[in-house]
Amino acid sequence: MFTEAEHRLIIELAASTASHLAAVLQDTSQPPGQGHYWHMFDSSFTRPCAVLWQLGVAFGCGESGRDIPWPERRFPGAFRFLDDRRLRGRLQDRRSLPLIDLDELLGCWLNLAHGHASPPLPVARHPFEMTRCAAVMAALTNGGYADRVENRFQWTPRIAPAMEAFWLWEHDGTPSAEKDDAIAELHASQMLSQADAELVGRLTARAKATGELEFVTWLRDDMDGLFIDFRADGTVSPLRGVERIRMLKRVHARLRETRH
Repeated sequence: MFTEAEHRLIIELAASTASHLAAVLQDTSQPPGQGHYWHMFDSSFTRPCAVLWQLGVAFGCGESGRDIPWPERRFPGAFRFLDDRRLRGRLQDRRSLPLIDLDELLGCWLNLAHGHASPPLPVARHPFEMTRCAAVMAALTNGGYADRVENRFQWTPRIAPAMEAFWLWEHDGTPSAEKDDAIAELHASQMLSQADAELVGRLTARAKATGELEFVTWLRDDMDGLFIDFRADGTVSPLRGVERIRMLKRVHARLRETRH
């Protein structure tokens, strides 16, 4: 049986998860408005649908709007969720709660709140502000999954299994997005360095071929068609102003090197 803190957390997570799903998924009921939500067979949605189904606060939608309770051999293509009042009432008796995987429910909520809500729930290890989902954050703090740091929150190691289950954290505790950003930044830096070196080489060759005076005039006045291939933000733009002067100095330095 779950502890009182776990019971409170399950109620808040289930209520918030159902709310997130209803906000994100498409109501495919016929006639419209009955709240039959298609999960698109995306694991970000099928997994929370499954755990809410197991809790008895979501029902699969069968033919003619028939409710399909847990368990069922075939996974339903759409679900309806109890409204907040009835959901909380259904989960009120701690002794009758199904023995679900709490980390799975927590991971489902983290994934939805981080990846399918605005503003997204922060998953960084450092303290963060969170004005949404106050009841869930209070239950997480009470359960030891987060600490209060003045008016902010900070995740504790206890939340790691749920974070890792949805690839929000790496096994070393590094947020996956931070690692992805670091890899992308490294690749961008490498591409910029390569493109920059190629550009200097092309300009140096032109300077040698045309004579430095003509080259300086061209670089100053007629270079709008020359583009750097890679920018850190994914755009391209011509060299202008002080960038042209810096490039000119680098080309002159390359010319001096080749003369020796």
